[in-house]
Amino acid sequence: DLHGHERLGGHRWTQTLGGGCDHLSLSSDGTLIACIDGGRNLHVLTENGIERGKFTSGELILLCVSQDGQAIAVADDEGNVHVLDSNCNLKWKRDVGDDAQTVSALTFLHDGTLVLCREILGLSSEEPQIALEKWSESGERLAIEEVDARVVCLHPDGEGTIAGLFDGQVLKIDSDLSHSTIWRSMYAVADVRRHEKDILVASWFHLHRIDADGEETWRCEHTGLVDTIRATKDGTMIALSGDNQNDYTRE
Repeated sequence: DLHGHERLGGHRWTQTLGGGCDHLSLSSDGTLIACIDGGRNLHVLTENGIERGKFTSGELILLCVSQDGQAIAVADDEGNVHVLDSNCNLKWKRDVGDDAQTVSALTFLHDGTLVLCREILGLSSEEPQIALEKWSESGERLAIEEVDARVVCLHPDGEGTIAGLFDGQVLKIDSDLSHSTIWRSMYAVADVRRHEKDILVASWFHLHRIDADGEETWRCEHTGLVDTIRATKDGTMIALSGDNQNDYTRE
C-alpha cells in the first residue's frame, strides 16, 4: 500500500495498491502523487490520498511527473510512451513503430516538454540506435540526438537536464539536446541530482559530489549499491537508498 505521513511522522492516509508500489513520482509542490503498482497499473492521487485517476496499458516500467503536476508520462516495456493529464486522461502517445525499442529514462523539462532516451533493439539504417528525443506538449517530436550509451537517469536542470549514463558519463543536456560531458565514473550512474552549483552522482557504492569544473570535491561510501538520491529543498540533508544485495546482512 501507499501511505501518507505528516512531516513529523504521523500517519494521515493509506491508499490500497495491488502488489505494492514499484515506482513513485511527485510534482514539485507535492500536490500530485503518481505511482505504478506491482500489477503495472498507474494510480494518481492528491496530497490527501484521494485517487484522481487510474491508467493501464501494457507493462508500465517508467514514470515521471511534470514540475507543475499538469502532466504525467509513463513508458511500457515495449517503448510506448503515454502522456496523461492530472486526471489520467490521455493527451498523446508515442508509438514505437516497426522497430523494437525500449525507453530507459524520461523527464519533463521546465517548459513542459518531454525528454526521453530510447534504444532500438536491433539494427536500423535510418536512425541512431541510442538517442535522446524531445517531444512537445502536443506530442510532436521536436529533436533527436544520438548518445554514446544508454541513459539511466534524467534530472531537470535549468532549461535542460543532466543525465547519468550506463557507461559512467554524466552529461549536461541543453534544451536543443546538444550535450557535453561533465564528469565520468568507472561504473554505471544510477542517479544524478543538482546540489547548489554542484552535482551529486550515485555510482556503484558511492555518492560523489562534482563541482562546476567537473572535479570531485568529496565522495561518500554506502554499504550497498546506491540506487537513489534525494535531498531537502535547502540542500542541508541528503538521503541515499541502496541495497547490499545480501539477504543475510541487510542494512
